[in-house]
Amino acid sequence: GGPMILVSRAEWGSQQTKVPVAADGKPEVYVHHVAGRTPVGADDEAKHMRELQAYAIGTKGYIDMDYNVLIGPSGRCYEGRGYFGRSAATLDRNEVSRAICLMGNLDQREPTAAQLAALPLVIADMVAKGSLRPDVMVRGHYQNPAHPNATICPGRFMIPHLDAVRAEVAA
Repeated sequence: GGPMILVSRAEWGSQQTKVPVAADGKPEVYVHHVAGRTPVGADDEAKHMRELQAYAIGTKGYIDMDYNVLIGPSGRCYEGRGYFGRSAATLDRNEVSRAICLMGNLDQREPTAAQLAALPLVIADMVAKGSLRPDVMVRGHYQNPAHPNATICPGRFMIPHLDAVRAEVAA
């Protein structure tokens, strides 16, 4: 429980980048998972953010990290492209959506209770700040209507939790 913790780019040691802004409230938010290692504790989560950003820029050739916000196993939320950055995570839906990514491989393990608690809180905060529309559709990456079931992201252990997240956001 407790309030949502949002860790700024400066706090986790982000590279300086010029992320395109997509300021209007988006009607969709996609939930992803990293499908990578599970960091342990705040320092390791911040290190993982630096690793993920370096991979997105250096290997994928992106301008920055793919996601707007990432959620560590601790429940801390990390600013990726930020609430108003243009996402680069959901093919053919980036213009109409934001992307939230849970750290870890949720095809191999359950999301942590802290991650599940933080997810609806950060979506609600994005709605409150105007990043997402109040009637936002919460979808797993696999539910992208442009490419249905092209992926199992956000992982087989996260997918069953999406209805509860939708219900909490709607409430």
